[in-house]
Amino acid sequence: MLLAEAFHVTVGVLFLLGVLGLMVVAVALVVRALRFVFRAVAGIGGGDRQLGAARRGRLVCPEPRCGHANPDDARYCARCGRSFQHEHDLDAYG
Repeated sequence: MLLAEAFHVTVGVLFLLGVLGLMVVAVALVVRALRFVFRAVAGIGGGDRQLGAARRGRLVCPEPRCGHANPDDARYCARCGRSFQHEHDLDAYG
């Protein structure tokens, strides 16, 4: 009899922990959705950082798979390493 009661208590505690965890996840999803809607409506905060970096840098890597925005005085791409010098500027040895 005591073993059956311990089993029921254990199952009850696990059930309550599961319900509590589900409630925490639901609250987190609602808060995240509200934050997303607020930022979209108000237009403040949480902007895409890569988009901001692309606006600041004017020298964009010509590699189609890269497209990284580099500083104006860069000679090589910071992401892929491609040279920004034109091929006709190089000597015979490359």
